[in-house]
Amino acid sequence: MVNKYSDNAVALLCRYPDNIWLNFLNNFNKYDIYIIIDENKNDYDELYKHLNHKLNIIQIDDNYCIQNGFYNFVHPTPNLPNKPLSWDKALLYFTRINRLYNHIWFIEDDVFILREDVLLNIDNKYINSDLLTPFHHVNYDGNLTSWNLWYTIKDKISLPWARSMTCACRASNKLLKLMDNYRLQNNKLFFHEAMFNTIALQNNLLVETPEELSTIHYRTEWDINNLNLNYLYHPIKNYIDQLTLKMNNNIYYDNLFNNINYNNIQHYKFNELLFLSKHLPEGFNISIYKKYDDLKFFSDEELIYHFFKYGQYESRIYK
Repeated sequence: MVNKYSDNAVALLCRYPDNIWLNFLNNFNKYDIYIIIDENKNDYDELYKHLNHKLNIIQIDDNYCIQNGFYNFVHPTPNLPNKPLSWDKALLYFTRINRLYNHIWFIEDDVFILREDVLLNIDNKYINSDLLTPFHHVNYDGNLTSWNLWYTIKDKISLPWARSMTCACRASNKLLKLMDNYRLQNNKLFFHEAMFNTIALQNNLLVETPEELSTIHYRTEWDINNLNLNYLYHPIKNYIDQLTLKMNNNIYYDNLFNNINYNNIQHYKFNELLFLSKHLPEGFNISIYKKYDDLKFFSDEELIYHFFKYGQYESRIYK
């Protein structure tokens, strides 16, 4: 069952989980934390199950993403495989499986955050924003020369378009629903650096650009000894640098994950019904859900599938 303790969540997007990030996020107290993982060779949820941790580990089968239209959210490059990645899986999870949060922070693992309060301070200043990104560049005329990746969306959606860096951004539930509506109509996504801002722009949602995100860049060699520690920074790819910065600023936390033996990882095998069952909302009572006249002859398995496909969007009672 999904237990929701906060109005906002943080989703870390990673190829595979790193202990420095896991230990850091496990000490957050004001957010529900989700670790969205690219690779499915290993079953990380199984590996960590004996630990008393707060993290929600999310792994989703690549083919399941493709079948449901969750792909193309990341533009493939020579360094990125042309397959569903953690961004695709995060959007699938927070639009089709777990729609409980008002806002979700999406943060890639080469972003540096000193402490939880950095995010909380931004949230307190931008309570009603639908999208927080470092900038919001709008393209009204379809000129492809102002950004070398406009071509990735020119046949995907009508003008106007907008873009930003989104390796650290916050999206509202309302915006995520609208992005999912696009997926339902087109059975695919388009590049996330354009999709967040374009869907928000075309639906007159509130987009804001906090100063604290102005240090989210494509390529900058940051001097890690000269940072504004109330800001987020990208890219800082060296996790040891991230850890050193925290320790130099007296940020310490329990190292719960440091003694994990990764040689004992079990192979991850996706089971759709098991996955959905594990992510039913807290208090879900299948007997109560079955009382609807059109559902009374459904099996338990059919009821679970019905809830995720229809029931949650129809606000059906389940507890």
